[in-house]
Amino acid sequence: LFSYTVDMPDRFDNRTNFAVAAGGTAYAYTTAFQVVPNVQFSILNAAQGDDVFFLAGPTASGGTIQVKNGGVGVARTVNILSQGY
Repeated sequence: LFSYTVDMPDRFDNRTNFAVAAGGTAYAYTTAFQVVPNVQFSILNAAQGDDVFFLAGPTASGGTIQVKNGGVGVARTVNILSQGY
């Protein structure tokens, strides 16, 4: 009786200075992940009250994000770090 375990190394998809429109912006990974990755955002020059939301996604191939301030969409620039396999 044999048993196999496979550990796929994580890979990263980074976006820097990604412009997000007030109504939201779609993005796609350079290469799709096998499963939905862990996604982290940093808002550059954020104003107090800014929050990042997924309008659609994340999926293994990308998603649509929006930055809101006080519940209203605002145009911002973000860095996106996605980690998965």
